[in-house]
Amino acid sequence: MASRGGLPGSLCFVHKGWLLLLVLGCRAVDEDLVAQREALDLWRHGREILSDDPVGASLAFRDARIHLPLNSVLLTWEAKALAESGDLVRARVALDLALERDPHFGEARYNRAAYACRAGDFEGAARDLRRVLDDGVVSTREVVEDPDFSPHLMQEAFEFLPVTALQVSVEAPSGTLFWGTEFAVRLRVVGASAGPLSLTAETVSGPVQLVGMVEDTSPSTSGDVRDLTWTFRITGAGEVRLGPLQLWSGERRASLPAVVLLAAAPPSRSDPPPQPFADMPTTGELVSGHDLGDVWRVGDEVRILTGPNVPLVRPDGVHAAVFEVRDHNDTTAVLTRLAAGPEPVTVVMQGQAITR
Repeated sequence: MASRGGLPGSLCFVHKGWLLLLVLGCRAVDEDLVAQREALDLWRHGREILSDDPVGASLAFRDARIHLPLNSVLLTWEAKALAESGDLVRARVALDLALERDPHFGEARYNRAAYACRAGDFEGAARDLRRVLDDGVVSTREVVEDPDFSPHLMQEAFEFLPVTALQVSVEAPSGTLFWGTEFAVRLRVVGASAGPLSLTAETVSGPVQLVGMVEDTSPSTSGDVRDLTWTFRITGAGEVRLGPLQLWSGERRASLPAVVLLAAAPPSRSDPPPQPFADMPTTGELVSGHDLGDVWRVGDEVRILTGPNVPLVRPDGVHAAVFEVRDHNDTTAVLTRLAAGPEPVTVVMQGQAITR
């Protein structure tokens, strides 16, 4: 995430200024507006070439500052280009100047924290991170997922960030599983707050097909226990990798290692079919904001949320994954995910045909 920002706010009125001059038919153009227009053109050029030529971009942003020398936004973009070119020293100096000019510029402070972390200055990064978190520039979750910070969260300087605030145990098979075998990956979570749990899997790869997921909540002396169980089916031969995993409950999270196993299959089944669902969302996350009876489309997928034991007729030949919400093992809601493709599909729910 490091290097946040968008159209420089102090530059974005340039077009309106020029338009106003044209409308009024002014013969003389204000020198300040000329400077701002030239700075905007240089900023646009720098932004366009930044990914391919960060050195050239840094020069474009520097030239833009000839016209607006004290502009903190241009300094921040110049710092981004310098950092992308590997010059962290000058990038941090540029951000020092930007924050000297505008101490409340949150994006500049966040980027300075990121570049400090890249340079190994964890104490400096932590000071700026505390400030941007207090000011609401970013959320804790955004910080701990940012690749500039995530590898260093065990550093003492970052002890104020939540690394593992949930008790999570993982049950999963190991070794080799054979074609057609269904297997489960279960996370048992203690200490989660109310509301949906969210799981991010860095990788879901290999010859597997998602069959479904069950989220079950039951009380215990330590508070509610949430069991999250994903079921997969082996569809070919090769390595299966699920994760590493990040589990979230509000602003708290747990980092979990990847589940890795081998899949075996006869030669005729060695080329597995494509995965219709290469993800591991939780049921609570998927159904959040929807009511029983809702049918909606997400890209090439149709989702149907029903109560338990509701008759549902799906199109033939369309892969489906079934997600359940349970309370003490009693199903309260069922989400059916159809790998529908871009064409409309029709499902029949309780005798009524619905096309999405």
